[in-house]
Amino acid sequence: MKAHTSPAGLALFLIVLGLLASFTGLTAAFVTHLHVCRYLIAAGCLVQFAGWVRYAKRSKGGTS
Repeated sequence: MKAHTSPAGLALFLIVLGLLASFTGLTAAFVTHLHVCRYLIAAGCLVQFAGWVRYAKRSKGGTS
């Protein structure tokens, strides 16, 4: 076993965290009809996007 996590660990964590936040916000917006839940959906999408960008830079070398 490795003593440390792989570099993809943080990227995967961000992707899953963003997905959970988006689904939670979507469910809350559907149930409560509050417009403020849209911010949770947007934040979840941004976190998920950051995770995918981090994963792409790790696996393909990135553009910079």
